[in-house]
Amino acid sequence: CLIYAPSHNPENKSSTPPSLSCLWELAGPSYNQFENPDNPVRRQIDAALAIGANVVAYATNRELKKKDEIFARSQLETTKPDSIGRGQLTIGKLRHGGLCDAAPKALANILRAAARELGILVEDTPAKLDLIDPAIFKHHMLFMHGRQAFAFDDAQRKNLRDFLKRGGTLLADSVCASQSFTDAFRKEFSVALPTYTIESVPDDDPLFSAATYGGYDLRRVTLRAPTAGRGPLSAEKRKVPPQLEGIRIGDRWAVIFSPFDISCALEKQNSMECTGYDRDDAEKIALNVLLYSLNH
Repeated sequence: CLIYAPSHNPENKSSTPPSLSCLWELAGPSYNQFENPDNPVRRQIDAALAIGANVVAYATNRELKKKDEIFARSQLETTKPDSIGRGQLTIGKLRHGGLCDAAPKALANILRAAARELGILVEDTPAKLDLIDPAIFKHHMLFMHGRQAFAFDDAQRKNLRDFLKRGGTLLADSVCASQSFTDAFRKEFSVALPTYTIESVPDDDPLFSAATYGGYDLRRVTLRAPTAGRGPLSAEKRKVPPQLEGIRIGDRWAVIFSPFDISCALEKQNSMECTGYDRDDAEKIALNVLLYSLNH
């Protein structure tokens, strides 16, 4: 599949659209100068970002946005951390440079599942936060995922370290088992927490028990993997213990990471191109981690 965005309009040169690449570059550090969502440049940048995200969505078998939803994007993301109601639980979603919103509905679906299955009052429009934002410390739990390599700077690493050492929990997964994201995650967290080790979560850990925190029995879950061959694309399913990694601080898991996909499955997509858990087990893993974080 080839998708080409021409840089000019040969039939009407006066209405030549700006280059998508130029608009994507403006979405970097200079993006903050376009604070007004009605600014025409801001609207063009947001539309370009949405087009890029939709191409990624198409390539990963997820539902595409409709054309009118592209331009409504900035209005849908105006929720701020301070809008959380009294008694509501929410989870902050970390921004980073590795396609941090590759599965945009995943975290909201975790929170809705918590309301449905656990009876917890939630705010299901979570804020997107940079690690340098002091608002991360208003959350007991953060979530991140991605599909590309990324890097933190020193200030971000310090806030990450402080958040985790103050009792915060972070859940992360590699969308579609992206090796570049997995490698970057392991590297960055090793740099941010140099005196701690990323290790496999044991199969008999209380995290996977139904009895300890009131969650689900996760001793065996369904892992999907694409099968090779010249026939129709299909997925092999295996029953395995959850393949999770983590960083322990004191007597608790402060970081819990899945190198296999959880997020696409949480968007109700069992993509045959992704190596990861099926939807039911992805949801149960996320809810067990949430219950674990509330008890530590």
